[in-house]
Amino acid sequence: RGLSERDAGLLQGGCLPDNDGILQDVSLLGDPGFRPYNEQTGDLRWGARGGVLKLSLEEVQEKFGTEVALDVVRCAKELDKYDASRRVGVELPWHAQQNRELEPAEVIGLLVDRELGLQKPGLV
Repeated sequence: RGLSERDAGLLQGGCLPDNDGILQDVSLLGDPGFRPYNEQTGDLRWGARGGVLKLSLEEVQEKFGTEVALDVVRCAKELDKYDASRRVGVELPWHAQQNRELEPAEVIGLLVDRELGLQKPGLV
């Protein structure tokens, strides 16, 4: 939507290292406390703030426009429904040949096999 890489990082997925050098999500959507909508009614909360800069939804609207602000709300709702910890970008272990997520026992087996230097085709 014409956002710079920096601006997109402020909204979602922007990371900076902490004191130990571990990357931490500093973005608005990476903040599990950011709720730009009323959970009971769905009404927008323009004063809701989040991320390391504590941007409000209203400030997002002023800087990037209404369409981007509404996309932020839509994304926040999706994250709250499917990934409430807001750990965006987690990759699921996948069985490419069977087009499905691996079962926990398969993941453990894959880790053991990789540690022993064995490879199983079709597993990612």
